Amino acid sequence: MVRTVDLGGTWQLQKVGDRKKLQAKVPGDVYGTLLARKQIPDPFYRDNENELLWIGESDWVYKRTFNVPAGLLDSQRVLLRCEGLDTLATIRLNGRKLASTDNMFRTWEWDVKRRLKPGRNEIEIRFDSAVSYTCKKQDERYLHYWGGPGRAAGPFGWIRKQQCNFGWDWGIMAVTAGIWKPISLVTFDEARLTDLQVLQDHAGGAVDLTVKAEAEVVTKEDLGARVTVSYDGQVVAETQAKVRNGKVSAKLYIDNPRLWWPNNMGDQPLYEVKVELLDAGGKKKIDTQTRRVGLRTLVLDRH
Repeated sequence: MVRTVDLGGTWQLQKVGDRKKLQAKVPGDVYGTLLARKQIPDPFYRDNENELLWIGESDWVYKRTFNVPAGLLDSQRVLLRCEGLDTLATIRLNGRKLASTDNMFRTWEWDVKRRLKPGRNEIEIRFDSAVSYTCKKQDERYLHYWGGPGRAAGPFGWIRKQQCNFGWDWGIMAVTAGIWKPISLVTFDEARLTDLQVLQDHAGGAVDLTVKAEAEVVTKEDLGARVTVSYDGQVVAETQAKVRNGKVSAKLYIDNPRLWWPNNMGDQPLYEVKVELLDAGGKKKIDTQTRRVGLRTLVLDRH
């Protein structure tokens, strides 16, 4: 069975080179913490944004301690899962460097079973200045970018980060950093689902759904999966499939589906697609993933 230990909540935030330490909420970011702790004025008021550019030019460190029950380390896999780090992060566990990241938009995972210990552990995530990084890259090779010097905070094309942080015609310059999505420990012994895709094909007033899933499998035992589609709490389609080479593929048929329509053109009913990873006997549930989907077609009208 897959278990998750949430590492969100209260962390400690500190500007590199500054002794002041602030309580920070995770998920969250530097600007949000500074505002919540009344360390900065409203960046949207008048020209306050110009007085706060130092935030994006600084390096920041998030830190916290957490407890690891002894039994947790008996699991076959113990992963640190970071669903969103913004952006140039260096992660340390118990004083040792674990990894570095450079993409705000992806999930990062690392096996940390040998890095953790029963009882008290410490995690530290340092975020280096995205502005300093992009300016350094710009000095190495010039790229044209929107706004130019004096309007945008840096040549943001050099980094996989939310581009409007660097200033836009409709928004202020506010280059932030932080743990902006959930962070957790994930443990399992047999397998876990890692991805889920739902494809739909409409014809004759019905829809064929193809549900594809991927699994990370540790056990040598055969595994199966149960796939169900529900609407308003009622199951409308169900099937079972085998896990082959870490993959699941199942087809389901829904007659007279309730279609999803754009706003002001109709209702937006959503179906729940659930994939349950099962043991060889089909009785023990190992992991579950769900998606909410709207059943709809897309047609280009060129009249």
